[in-house]
Amino acid sequence: MQETPVFRLPSIKHLSILSNRFSLSQVLNDYGFQLETLTILARERFEGEFWSEFWSYLPNLLNLDIQYLALSAIHAVPHAHPLQQLCVHSLPCTGQQVDMIRHILEKCPRVPDLRISDIMISDSMKELISPLADKNNAVITTSTIPVAPNPPKHRRPRTRRPGTPIWITILFVISLPFLAMAYLIYELIAWLYGLVKGSWGLCLSTFRRRQGGSRTDSTVGNV
Repeated sequence: MQETPVFRLPSIKHLSILSNRFSLSQVLNDYGFQLETLTILARERFEGEFWSEFWSYLPNLLNLDIQYLALSAIHAVPHAHPLQQLCVHSLPCTGQQVDMIRHILEKCPRVPDLRISDIMISDSMKELISPLADKNNAVITTSTIPVAPNPPKHRRPRTRRPGTPIWITILFVISLPFLAMAYLIYELIAWLYGLVKGSWGLCLSTFRRRQGGSRTDSTVGNV
């Protein structure tokens, strides 16, 4: 059976609990009365009689840094307790941070300095928190978790579709009148060629008829 380590500490005023490898209740039972600053970062179960009697272990505590779940497990701060500053961290990101802060103020109604760290909070929520702070005469300081920017989307490089260069299009437009004129000249030459060819054929046939007629006349004369 593993025994709980026993610590012999000198007179201390500031203590940070970073691990749950030893009994937190035993440490506070032995040294809690002289503590002025306490930070609890260990992952406890936050249940049992110890948490219900939490403030009785720390009669002179001035500054407390604690998780929200742990604060929910303990009773409200006694009226005559000298607690001056409370830092609450690890609020669940459920979208109900304003209700949680109201619950914290109900637990610690007379704490003048309330710090809430590592939460996601919007501007609209900050507007709702301010009246709560004024109502309880508390200064609420929020430390927001920085939001990492969205990584840039990797887009495939746009490939230019093969198309006709602009200078070819310009040359084509400029050459249209010349092409039309060349086509008209071609048609005119073809028409003239057909006309000349037809006239030449007509003249040739007329010449052949006349030549044939003269031969017939000479044959008849000889007979």
